Amino acid sequence: HATAIKKWDLCAGNAIIKAVNGKMTTTNGKPIDYSSNSAVKVTDGIIVTRYDHEYYLSKLQKVTAKS
Repeated sequence: HATAIKKWDLCAGNAIIKAVNGKMTTTNGKPIDYSSNSAVKVTDGIIVTRYDHEYYLSKLQKVTAKS
């Protein structure tokens, strides 16, 4: 997902992916911060993987850096 998205639209999916040992981060590799003092929207985009998160994250970052 590459556009701004509200965190409450991510939390259920994040819980499910974590339950199967997957990972959800921003496209910058930062975990989603659900604390009340953080921004309501994730504006960096998100990446969700079940396996090899760092591998796919690095591939995505290389592709988006070229754009």
